[in-house]
Amino acid sequence: MFGTFRMLLALFVVLTHLGINPGGFYPGTMAVIGFYVISGYVISFLLLHRLQKISVRTFYFERIVRIYPQFLLHLILAIIIIRVLDFESPFTKNPVTVQTIVLNLSLIPLQAKAFFSYISEALYVPVSWSLSLEVSFYLIAPLLIVRNWMPFFAILSFIIFMLGALGYLHTHTYTYATIFGTLQFFIIGAWLQQKNYRLLTIWSIAMLILGCLVTLTSSWKPSHIQETFSGAFLCLFALVILRNFRDGPYQKIDDFCGNISYPIFLNHFIFIWIFQAFNISYDSFFGQLSLVSLSLISAILAYIIIERPIAGFRRSLRVERQ
Repeated sequence: MFGTFRMLLALFVVLTHLGINPGGFYPGTMAVIGFYVISGYVISFLLLHRLQKISVRTFYFERIVRIYPQFLLHLILAIIIIRVLDFESPFTKNPVTVQTIVLNLSLIPLQAKAFFSYISEALYVPVSWSLSLEVSFYLIAPLLIVRNWMPFFAILSFIIFMLGALGYLHTHTYTYATIFGTLQFFIIGAWLQQKNYRLLTIWSIAMLILGCLVTLTSSWKPSHIQETFSGAFLCLFALVILRNFRDGPYQKIDDFCGNISYPIFLNHFIFIWIFQAFNISYDSFFGQLSLVSLSLISAILAYIIIERPIAGFRRSLRVERQ
């Protein structure tokens, strides 16, 4: 049931960007952390169960095929919208140029938006900064998982996260927006897949202690730390439950939900900008429902046009060597 869960997380991101954040709690922030945990779980499975049959180069190529086709489609659509329609967005202040297009295509540097406003003002697929963290993890995953360097890097990432959470480093940057403090969330997903409950328990205790310290410093609200903690623990709990329901009677539906979760994640800002350009409000329930519905329909079309045709090719990359 991972696919349905991923779609739910994608919808949480959409709701946050529509301004639906009950009580000041940002479900989209929680969802992004959940995506990192899931990614660690999935990549651990791929590397430990497939790497003996495929090369590291093939692993990297399969990840490129997974990430880029949908991303390219939505980047092209976003650039068209930016050039054709009139709207204001903090992500499109810099004009579309060859330089900014190359910047967006490169993905990995996008997490540097936390340091350079030039990048944050040229994010034509605004959520792509989180893909930057995903790709960064993919690059080092064979080293971390296959050679089991995860404990060392988990400790290092936790220390950076702790310094950010307690305010000694910029909180948003080092607990959420860059790979430095978030690498630990990918790693705990990998530990869960490997059933390494001892290290998960140690991490959980350390994170709970840190949570208590952060609570005492009254740092929850302004830095979205609450959502980060919640995302990590809730996703771990959900994966423990959901992995027992794989290959059930609703597997095809679950797979379909998983397949449209990525385009939902990518496409919703396009519709937000279209609504803004035509002065269509999405503050009301009807406006929000309309925008979410358009995002879902667009995601289904993107799956049919892009994802489904290349799914077989991706599976062929994982076939055993003869």
